[in-house]
Amino acid sequence: MAQLGVGNLQDQWIAAQTLTIISSNAKHLMPAVNLLFQKLSVAKSADQQRARDLLITTSDKTHLVNVMTGEQLNSQSGQDRLMACELLPCLHRPINKDIANKLVCLLWHDSLPAIRRAAGQSLGTTGHGMLVHDELRSHLLHGNEQEKVDSLQKMGSLGLMTCRLLPVFLECFDNEHTSVRQEAIVTAGLLKLTNEEVLIKLRSLITDSSDEVKRLSLQALGMIGVRHQKLLDHLPWAARFERHFEVRAQACHVSSSLCAGYQPMIQVLKDLLIADDCEEVRREAREALIRMDLDPEADWKALAQLRGELAELSTKESVIQEALAMDRRLRGNSTRIRISKKEHLEWQVSFASNQASAAARMVLMSAGRTRQQPPTQRAPRAIHPDTSLCQSSPLA
Repeated sequence: MAQLGVGNLQDQWIAAQTLTIISSNAKHLMPAVNLLFQKLSVAKSADQQRARDLLITTSDKTHLVNVMTGEQLNSQSGQDRLMACELLPCLHRPINKDIANKLVCLLWHDSLPAIRRAAGQSLGTTGHGMLVHDELRSHLLHGNEQEKVDSLQKMGSLGLMTCRLLPVFLECFDNEHTSVRQEAIVTAGLLKLTNEEVLIKLRSLITDSSDEVKRLSLQALGMIGVRHQKLLDHLPWAARFERHFEVRAQACHVSSSLCAGYQPMIQVLKDLLIADDCEEVRREAREALIRMDLDPEADWKALAQLRGELAELSTKESVIQEALAMDRRLRGNSTRIRISKKEHLEWQVSFASNQASAAARMVLMSAGRTRQQPPTQRAPRAIHPDTSLCQSSPLA
């Protein structure tokens, strides 16, 4: 005890650590706990982490740590208030109603956003989120734009969603203010809400007029991880054709959880490795393929070979040689075409001559058969396509 008051700083620090380990008497521990809180207030260091660990350990033996942490919530220093909000959920003993009310006050009225967020997280982690339930619902129903955004942020930090909050929460997805829609999407992703009504709202916002709303909707759907046919149809298009590179990159990022094994999406990711002009999109496409247990480099050897061949064909000498060869082929083809036309005419003349000879032979055979038949028997008709020729022939 004497060393805590009169020794140098290093000796006092060693004495405080020893005392918190061996003692459980609150009266003896008070100066040691005070020194531990002083260590927490300095810049981040090994001593600060050590002091935090000792305070958490000591809270299992006495309420003193909870009480002194609650007092830090009233400090004029924003750093001390933030430290207390972050420490309270880690203590072994539950916080009392007085500390919970102080956290509620910080949640709504502290000037620093980091402290408001930390107070909300502390309330949610310690099981006191319902203390602000009715106020949240009231602000979502009747508040202005900023109040609705703050309430949605608090719902996300508290991890709070109830049957009474859900209807007013769903209305935020259709709010005219982009900031409210964005915060509703972020909250749905943080809470991983799998309610079908929430999912329908999120899927409808992937085609919103705001690029940031579209990006956040895809991000939230990826965090929730529920597959749907509309996403299978939309994600390949979004990854390839969305005008803003962040939306394309986000579509690639969530594809591994929403489109795993879907071949059209896999093909789009492979195409983006080559075709997209944004490095972030190419990186997300590559990482998505890796998360799907696919090798993004698998087709690159064939691609490199194809590029090499194209480079060779694009040289001046290659182009000239190919043009000359094509000209020779065209000349040869035109000669063969003229020859084939001549042969075709000759074949037609020959065919007509052969047909005439065959017709004459059939006429002679028909006339011979007519003379040999008895007069009482009608001569059979000659089988010839041109019967008028048979009737007018003088040989009949």
